[in-house]
Amino acid sequence: EYVVPGPGVGPGTIVPSPDNAVAYIVTNHTKSVTGIDLRTGSEVFRANMSRADDERTVNLGLAVSPDGKKIYSYEIPARILPDRYE
Repeated sequence: EYVVPGPGVGPGTIVPSPDNAVAYIVTNHTKSVTGIDLRTGSEVFRANMSRADDERTVNLGLAVSPDGKKIYSYEIPARILPDRYE
């Protein structure tokens, strides 16, 4: 059993690396992807999708390339303005 670092693990999106050594997990209320080494439980990867003017969220779409060198995510960009989202 390993603890996923950060707040708010996403709604169950977990994708293993091709060699099954790392589990990539949507976390931080769908705003980050973290990679957990399945042998040690340590975080070996983290990508935060949001920036100050662009609140991106990962919309459950997550994949790892067959060679394990790239991670693909389906993101929904949004600008948060005082009176609306764009």
